[in-house]
Parts: sequence; structure tokens; C-alpha cells
Amino acid sequence: MPRKKDLIKRSHIGSSNGKSTGMRAQANYEKAIAIARDEIWQDITSGKAGSGSIAIMEGGKIIYAEGFGMADREKSIPVDPNTLFNIGSVSKAFAATAIMMLVDQGKIKLDDSAVKYLPEFILDDPRYKDITVRMLLNHTSGIPGSTFANNFGCAYNTEILQETLDNLSHSHLKYTPGAIPIYCNDGFTLVEMIIERVSGQKYIDFLSQNIFQPLSLTSSGLSVGQRLGKTAAVYYKTDTGKKEPLQVVSLLGAGGLGSTPSDLCRFADTFSGRGTQILSKTALDEITKEQPSGLAGKLRNPEASFGLGWDTTYVPQYQSQGIKVMSKSGGTVDYTTWLLTAPILDLYRRSLITMRVQIDNRGAIIASTDSDITEVLGDTYSYVWGRDGAFVAKALDMANYDEVSHEFFNFCANIITSEGYLLHKYTADGSLAGQWMPWADEEGKLQLPIEEDETALVIYSLWHHYDKFHDVEHIRSLYRKLIMNAADFMASYREPHTNLPAPSYDLWEERRGIHSFTVAAVWAGLQAAANSTEMLGEIALTKKYRQAAAEIKEAAIEYLFDKKLGRFLRSIRVDANGTVEPDYIIDSSICGLFLFGMLQATDPRIESTMAALIDRLWCKTEVGGVARYENDCYQQISQDITNVPGNPWFICTMWVAQYYIAKAQSVDDLKPALQILHWAQRCALRSGILAEQVHPYCCTPLSVSPLSWSHAAIVIVVHEYIDKYHELRAQLQHKERVT
Repeated sequence: MPRKKDLIKRSHIGSSNGKSTGMRAQANYEKAIAIARDEIWQDITSGKAGSGSIAIMEGGKIIYAEGFGMADREKSIPVDPNTLFNIGSVSKAFAATAIMMLVDQGKIKLDDSAVKYLPEFILDDPRYKDITVRMLLNHTSGIPGSTFANNFGCAYNTEILQETLDNLSHSHLKYTPGAIPIYCNDGFTLVEMIIERVSGQKYIDFLSQNIFQPLSLTSSGLSVGQRLGKTAAVYYKTDTGKKEPLQVVSLLGAGGLGSTPSDLCRFADTFSGRGTQILSKTALDEITKEQPSGLAGKLRNPEASFGLGWDTTYVPQYQSQGIKVMSKSGGTVDYTTWLLTAPILDLYRRSLITMRVQIDNRGAIIASTDSDITEVLGDTYSYVWGRDGAFVAKALDMANYDEVSHEFFNFCANIITSEGYLLHKYTADGSLAGQWMPWADEEGKLQLPIEEDETALVIYSLWHHYDKFHDVEHIRSLYRKLIMNAADFMASYREPHTNLPAPSYDLWEERRGIHSFTVAAVWAGLQAAANSTEMLGEIALTKKYRQAAAEIKEAAIEYLFDKKLGRFLRSIRVDANGTVEPDYIIDSSICGLFLFGMLQATDPRIESTMAALIDRLWCKTEVGGVARYENDCYQQISQDITNVPGNPWFICTMWVAQYYIAKAQSVDDLKPALQILHWAQRCALRSGILAEQVHPYCCTPLSVSPLSWSHAAIVIVVHEYIDKYHELRAQLQHKERVT
């Protein structure tokens, strides 16, 4: 093991590392910082390390940086956050980034043969021509390993690249290219040469111009022995205390860079999608995803989850908690480095903050404070919708910010009508806002201008709030005015021929009818109300609400599931004679049928519905994401409905993630949900802000930005993912114990 610690082996170094929820930033790192300090000093005082340095970044800012020990004992120079250390194989992450920049420029293709870009590269094995650039980056090339002769010293070896080529020319492959991932330094020396050949620049000059300077990595560059005039940590032999010359590492791509913890944090931040962006979204996705080998899934034991240049895309100790953390370590005999970054957690924290700043202290959860939308609608989203608020309240409750959601439910109790329903939207002071829906139909007949799911979801979310925090007095204070009032309305507001909820407007506020989403929400609202009445001992009301919910579920299966199509319908209309008119348009809101628990995600009818929904609504562009429904005209960008059914919406895409989570039977089944979270992270603005929807070809924000509901969807998915991960791991461990 290397004898000197640079960013310390057990510390958390990277853009963010999962110790806080984001509203109370640095305070939540106090324990981690205390542990890091204690372990560094233990290693220094025990002689395992001579010095060390650490930094933690959150939200694009360095919130902690500290040096330990002496950089130069003779000169009495202590280590501080600006002291240089060699970073060893963390240099590989820079090499991979440089390659992806050339991929973005169209100068390199990952799956082209390495020989195409470096003809002088040969091995004494004909299979070497099958080695691709990707295989060099993900350690599956089959090349024997490392040419370290003359790599470490006191001066740069100008012949090191040719020496590596000469050594390889006499070598045989360990295995067929692409078959197995085995760590290989020589692959990154070839990468270094390819970058020089394709770019026409010296490797270090390419890094400086394209990575160091754009990211303001002012302390990053060659190894410490080549950085005259800079304060670097000197290596002292642990047995004699003898001072060694500052180390020079000649193989730059494989491990020859020097840097500081703060610079490495800034570098890692670019992979969060929030820092200065030097890679396209496509390249960022590629470099951060797991790179399976040809034998993936065929081996008895799981293989290493190498990324491109990263040691692992899933650090086991965090993966066991359901959190994706990328890691890269490095060692150069004298120095040891460890870099970690958790991009999804950064988006999670920013989502909590974004939601909170759009909520006042009296419980008004504003949909969006963005005013640019007035150019399109002539109005803003600066209102309170019961539906949006219910989702935000649930997300905040999941994150344990119950004081905010507590006030929202009080707000709803004050605005609900005496008849038991919420109207379209309200201003922050609780006044009724302008309504978009008419009080009479085209024939002049009176109708309720409501979206019944708004009322239902408030009651559904309120029960979730109680079930988590058990504030009986709060529930009791809302019981008659809100819970019972709304439940009585939902139980009675029914279409007589089908027994389904009577017609109302859909959640998109575009069409009136009986909608699958609304039906599922009303079922959930009635069940939540029944839970409340049962808890308070109201036996008759409990029976009434449960009976109504059961009738609605039975009717939903009868009238909303189309047996010929093998899937659920978006909506139906029922005329005065009881004739049912189906709406066959595929709509993402059908997800409500499993989201609110009326049907299980594993129900064959849901599975067939979701298969059609994902197939028809996933945007078949580089951006991806799920549209609201087929041929969605709101802010429509493309007429290519087959490939772009509508603009991708964050909430709709997160519903698909929730589906994958809900139906997962193994940890591997959760991977599609995690990929969707990474989609959201890539489509967010650099500030972490999520719009309502994004451009289907370039991912720029469309409509309002931020949308509170979009951020709530992220928080909900993160919590559901982690909870399901723990559940599946517990099941697996129990099974292993039994067998």
C-alpha cells in the first residue's frame, strides 16, 4: 500500500458524498469531517503517512478544505489546501475526459480500433487489432498490464512512450479483447499517445487548454517534481525520516499528474452536470455509466463496474445504501489519492432547496415563480394547485421536513369549499385565482369546473404525512373540515351508469371526462380518508369510504381496461344513455393506476399498459425522456410524432422510474430507474433547476423553470429507490441466511 496519504483513503472527496439532505449543508458534514481528521492524524502519528489534505464540495462550492502535517519539515512549511500532491491513477479520469472531448469533436469514435489512431501500436498477438479505444478506457483490452520501468524518478523520461510501445510489441494478450475487465495502466499510456496524435498537441498542453483552464484548476498539471516554485508535499521515509526528492511520474495518462483536493473537487463537479460543462450530455452519460465486459452476468462473482477512466461507477459501501457514488483512486509509491462524487445526491439536495424557496411560511406551495411563461400563456404559474402541492408535501415529508407540509394541509383546510372540493387554483393568500375551466358546458348546462384529483391527492398526501409523523392532534384538527368534507364529496360525486367518479377535468387541464389518473387518485383519497376515520374510531364512515373505493376500483377495471388492446385507457366519456366513448390516446398519466396503489406495478394489466406507454411515449432522440401523451401540442417542438410524441417532461419520466422501482424483484432490476435519475441530472440546468419540460433535441428548458412538481418528483424517486434497494438487499440477505 502507498506510504503517503494525499486526499486520504477513508475521507469523502468529490462534488458531494451523501451525508446531508441539502438544506443544512455543512453542519451535516461535521461528523464526517471529525472522522476524517481523526483518521488522518492517526495515520500521521503512527507513521503510516507523512501528511495529507482533504476537501469536500457541495453545490459547486468548497465547504471544507484542510491540510495536515508538514509539507517540508526542514523549512517548517505546513500542508495547506493549496499544497500539491501527486494524484496517481486519478489521472486516468482526466485522460478519459480528454478522449470524450475528442469524441464530441468527431475526431475519435470509442468503438474504433486503437490501431486506427495509433498505427505503430502492435503486440505479438494478432488479436490486438480488435482492441478499441473504449477497451483501453474500461480496462477490457486484454493488454498484460503496466510498463513501470523508468516511470518513477527525479526527472521526466522523454523516451517513456516509445519504451512502452517497444515493450508491448513483444507482449501477448492475457485474454480476448473485451472479455474481462482487468486493471491495465498501459492502456492509458496508449490513450495518452492517441490524444497527442489526434489533437496535434502535447498531452499536457491539451489537458491545460481544454480541462485545467476551463475548470479553473489552477493547481493541476504535471507531477510535483516538475512543478518548481509550487509548494508540494515532500515524501519522508517512514523508517528513517529521510527526505526524498520530489517525485516525477513520466506516464502522464496512466498516473503522472499532480493536483490539490479542491481542484479535484472542481473537476468532479463537471460530472454532476452542474459544474462548468466541458462535455456534451451524451459524452457525460457515456463516461459515467457502467461499462460491462463480454462476460458480464456470466461469471460466478460480479465483475468490477469500471466506468471510462473511473475505478467504479458504484462504490459498494454506498451502493449498499442505494446511493450511486463514482470513485477513482490513485497511488504512486509515495502518494495516495481517492476521489468520490455523487451527482444524484447533489440534484436531490438542490431540489429540496428549490421547493422550499417557492413555499411561504403559511403553507402556500407555489407551482413556479418563473414569469417568462406569460409570453405564452398571458399568465404565470405563481399559484397554488392542490395537486402540485400534494406531491411537494409528500416529497418534503419523505425528506423529514414536516413543518412545511404541515402548514400546507392547514392552507388546504382553509380553502376547501363547504361542498368538499378544491377549485382550480389559488393565490398565496388563499384567495381564489382566475379559473381556466368553465362553469357550464357547450350546451349551457352547469358543471363543476374542477380537477377532482386535486382534492383527492391532498387527502392522500395528508395520510402519508400522518403515517410518517403520527401527529394525531393535527389530523384531529383537520378531520371534519378537510378530511371528512372531501371524502363525503368523493364518495358521492359519481357517474351513475359506471359508478366511477363523475366527469371532471384531467390533470393537464385540457379535457373533461373520466380519467384513469383521477380515478386512481380518488380511490387513494378515499382509502386515506378511511384510514383516518378508522384511526379515530369512526366505524360507519370507514365502511362508507372503503365501500366507495372498492366500487370505484371494480368499475375502473371494467370500464377503463380495454381487453382487445390489452391496456388501460387514458379516459372515457359516458353520455346520458350510459354509452361509453373510449379515449385511446396513450397518456403518461395512466401511471396513476399504480402510483397511488390502486393496482400493483406487477399486475399483468399494468405491465402491458406500461410496455405500450414506454414504447410510444419515450422520445427517440439523444435526449430521451417521456412525453405527456401522443401528439402533445403544448410548447410542441417537433411534428415527428413517431419519434417525438411530445416534449419530455420531468414528472412523466420520473413516473416511469417509479414503475421500474415498484416492480423490481432484484437489485439489478433497479438499474433502469437509476438511469432515469441520471437522465434528470443531465437535463437539469447547471444551477440544478428543473423545468417543466425540455427540448427533445437539445435538452434546453421549456415552459416554466423551476417547476416545484418536477423537483418533488426527483425527491420522491430518490427515496423510493433507496427504500426499495434496502428492501431487496434485506430479502437477499435473509435468503442467504436460510440457505
